[in-house]
Amino acid sequence: MSQVYESIEGVEIVADDILIWGETVAEHDQRLRNVLERSRLRKVKLNKSKCQIRKSEITYLGHVLSESGLKVDPEKVRAVTEMKSPEDKEGLQRFMGVITYLAKFIPNLSTESAPLRALLEKGVHWEWGDAQQKSFQRLKEKITQAPVLKLFDVTKEVTYQ
Repeated sequence: MSQVYESIEGVEIVADDILIWGETVAEHDQRLRNVLERSRLRKVKLNKSKCQIRKSEITYLGHVLSESGLKVDPEKVRAVTEMKSPEDKEGLQRFMGVITYLAKFIPNLSTESAPLRALLEKGVHWEWGDAQQKSFQRLKEKITQAPVLKLFDVTKEVTYQ
């Protein structure tokens, strides 16, 4: 489906989700009209009940996008905080998968998760101890305190050091 809309600026496609954005309402609306016209020409049917138009905040791919920036979807936060301590490698892999997906929100993730990652190394005997439990709890806490990440402003001066 991404090929259908690839030449339209301000349109992002992941699987069957279409995200249309604009700096202004007029720009957004023009891009929306372009998508609707392209859909009509290519005979792509859109599900009206799934459409959300002119939203200033939207949940997309496990993140909440808004004018203020990017933050973790509260549903993801809830899922992480409700996770019980893993009882085996598979459980730890599931937890680490979610944490890795949200890595951009967790400062020092590599250091914080080291005791957990050590348990996932090949040939390592499973032994959940205090270090692993503390790491697990700290990561859960960090997700609940995750910052809103500001979007990069290309109009501002950047200094490389």
